[in-house]
Amino acid sequence: MKIHELIAIADQAYPDGCISQCWDAKLQRPVSPRKPVDGLARFCVVELSETFDPKATDEAQRREAARVMQRAADEVQRVANAFAIPKE
Repeated sequence: MKIHELIAIADQAYPDGCISQCWDAKLQRPVSPRKPVDGLARFCVVELSETFDPKATDEAQRREAARVMQRAADEVQRVANAFAIPKE
């Protein structure tokens, strides 16, 4: 599996094609688009590119991508929980 294939999977799952706006397919690296973009989408692209191992099997790459995205989701959930208003 190539990095652009992982990026394509993420782009299909993420709303509005924001993932692909943060990835330069020609240079095969994250970019900062000229127009404002979803920061979470950019974060996902950076995490996927930084943890990508071109020598790993397709299955191992997908497992690692799932692991880093789940870790990020857990961290975001903890932050969201910090803003929750306690029930009386």
